[in-house]
Amino acid sequence: KIFRYFATLKVDTGPAAQDFAVYMTPDDFVRSVTPGDLQPQGLGLDQFIRYNPKKEKSPSKSNLSPDSIFRKFGDHGLISFEDYIFLLTVLSTPPRNFQIGFKMFDLDGDGNIDSNEFGKIQAIIRSQTETGKRHRDRTTTGNVLNSEVSSGLSRYFFGANNEKKLTLNRFMDFYDRLHTEIAEQEFSRHLVGDSKKLTPKSFSKLFTQYSPFKAKYREKMLKRVTKKFPKIPTEDDSEQRRGVNVDDYLKIVAMTRNYRDIEEALKFYHIAGVDITADALKHVVKATTRIDIDDYIMDILMAMFDDNQNGLLNRKEFMSSMKHNLHRGLNKSKDMGVATRLNAAYTCAWEILNVKKK
Repeated sequence: KIFRYFATLKVDTGPAAQDFAVYMTPDDFVRSVTPGDLQPQGLGLDQFIRYNPKKEKSPSKSNLSPDSIFRKFGDHGLISFEDYIFLLTVLSTPPRNFQIGFKMFDLDGDGNIDSNEFGKIQAIIRSQTETGKRHRDRTTTGNVLNSEVSSGLSRYFFGANNEKKLTLNRFMDFYDRLHTEIAEQEFSRHLVGDSKKLTPKSFSKLFTQYSPFKAKYREKMLKRVTKKFPKIPTEDDSEQRRGVNVDDYLKIVAMTRNYRDIEEALKFYHIAGVDITADALKHVVKATTRIDIDDYIMDILMAMFDDNQNGLLNRKEFMSSMKHNLHRGLNKSKDMGVATRLNAAYTCAWEILNVKKK
């Protein structure tokens, strides 16, 4: 249902009315994984714009940068249902899972796998994630989840006739670029006006956008951040007014992808009775991920997750946010928004009125 709700394009595949396939644009895909984002007015569940790729310019490529990963999806940059499920799986799966899968199916040890082997890796990883378990074939959209169907992604990885092989390095490059591009779009959506930086408060909202915190807890968190960083960021990079730039955020996203390693390291500290200060957290992140988080960003994280304001991290809530960021809320049902609920209420009321008239 999520795919059908956020997809905006319908492409005819035959002469009959039921002969069509539904596609997402990259913008549709980003909306589908962003909390609170709704479709443009007039579009929604099973409401699409008819698109003829032979006669019309691709609506998906106009807003893409020249090096966008979405430009690799065939000539039109559109996302099929099969591509959609695969992209969700990539976004919600730690890199180590794919690295292990490649090694297990690279039987001759030459560092390459073919399309059939990659299909098996996909199926196994998909079956082990909540994302994959919750999405079934959607024959009503003309899109069926089938590893044998050639998609834009499979052509990109293996060629039009599946004659090429895929290396782990090439796939991990794709993995990193996808995460980076989605993160950059998330970041830009939270910018205000012409600013190229997020305020500490905006960054805190972005970091916890998938976290199921209660309203009071979230309100207290944001108050702590605002109290510690009351000034609006400027371009002068002074410590109190530096703000969070896109490179800072990309480091946080990379850190999140390795949350399991960070979680294990913090457990060691907890068992040993070691207090988790800002310096301790920074050391753990660098030791487990080789990512050096700036002191300013670390201070924001501590303001967010130092509940008692005693200089110590609330490990449980911090790791909970990391985990939900990794899964991007894809391990639970997505709220389709107020518009959908109002539409349902309107339909229900109309039916009741008609019954009364009869």
